[in-house]
Amino acid sequence: MIPRYLFRRQSMPGLPGRGPEHGLGRGSGRAFVESFQHDNVALARTRSVRRSLPWVHFAAFLYLAMVLRVVSMAEMGPGSYAARVVDMRAGSAVERITAVIMQPDPISQGLAVNVRRGLRALSGG
Repeated sequence: MIPRYLFRRQSMPGLPGRGPEHGLGRGSGRAFVESFQHDNVALARTRSVRRSLPWVHFAAFLYLAMVLRVVSMAEMGPGSYAARVVDMRAGSAVERITAVIMQPDPISQGLAVNVRRGLRALSGG
């Protein structure tokens, strides 16, 4: 059995033109993968590593911020939510940024009204 640590990405020592000094190291968009054939002969292959912005994480953050805004509006009511956002605008830098993000818009207000109705229906009131 071949140890698992031998399968990590690494540049192959001893191979000419294969190290970071030749522009193929870390950060160049290419990585070296060491793998083994069935007869335990080591092979060095290059694999392209694509680095891009984490769009899925950014979209998930925006979605969760919108859900938080809608639930907060539904729970507090539109008047007290707007008052809280105005209070945040007068606060620290983090609170001012949060106030810009949490500013009520027509879509969020419409969703908050529906969520509030749903919460009332669930609570029996």
